[in-house]
Amino acid sequence: MTVASAMGGQTPNFQNNLQGRIFRTRMLRDKIGPDDPTYHLLMLEAKRDVFSIFDDFLTALDNTGNTEIMWTVASDGNIARDPTQLTATGDVNGVLEMDSGDADNGNSNLRSEELFTADHRPVAIFRAQLSSTITTTKFELGFTGTALGTGENSGSVLVKATPTSTAEDYACIVYDTDDDTSVDLQTDGGDSAVASVVSSPAFTGTDSTFVTATYYDFMIAVNEQGEVRFWVDSTFRGVIRGTSANDTGPDIDLEALGVYAAVQSRGTDDDKTMLLDYILAWQERVRLPRVVA
Repeated sequence: MTVASAMGGQTPNFQNNLQGRIFRTRMLRDKIGPDDPTYHLLMLEAKRDVFSIFDDFLTALDNTGNTEIMWTVASDGNIARDPTQLTATGDVNGVLEMDSGDADNGNSNLRSEELFTADHRPVAIFRAQLSSTITTTKFELGFTGTALGTGENSGSVLVKATPTSTAEDYACIVYDTDDDTSVDLQTDGGDSAVASVVSSPAFTGTDSTFVTATYYDFMIAVNEQGEVRFWVDSTFRGVIRGTSANDTGPDIDLEALGVYAAVQSRGTDDDKTMLLDYILAWQERVRLPRVVA
């Protein structure tokens, strides 16, 4: 049974009634709680209290601020291309192509306006695939601030191995063959330590479940207590828990975030292409206070 059918057959674009009452996020917190992965999926139905954006990439990306979603696109490296929609070439459902070019550490990326903050519990889903080989590749999907690197240090994650950061404020699902072949989660709250958690159950480039030219759903959720969780194809993969009161650990005190996606080549003469079918992101309209221990 789908979420929509469970709620009376209505889509997430309508107000939903549950036993005669408007289905709201506070009902989810009372009945389920945010620690349950189902909570974030059901949030799609509770539209009354949720701010959301959705881009199916049916038309050219807007970077002028004249539409609801404003994107900033960039690329760096030999023959690298800014993200480009492919609807005109026959992808009727709308697809965004991100091409890193063939230079070592060449990249292509996009970032939305700074519409999200951790204390509004933002969530983002990326339906994405690597259409080129999985080897010698880095990609990042999640939320990030403006302090992004360029060239060899492009993106928010410098390298997943240590881990080390280029940006100061971010929470991203990361794949980086300069480290290993696992799709993991990495965060950095700026004033606190960078943190990384390995996907469990594993989701790696050597598994038969992770192949090229196949779409996967990557989902990331942040909350006001400094916690970040991620899912791949609706399977919960891991969490980084912050320290909401004393800022001594990987405290995800993230403000002014944009939805972010990037692909980067990790080899010479090794062009990398990522396709984004859509990006869906939402957060609660009301700021949630952090609990002080």
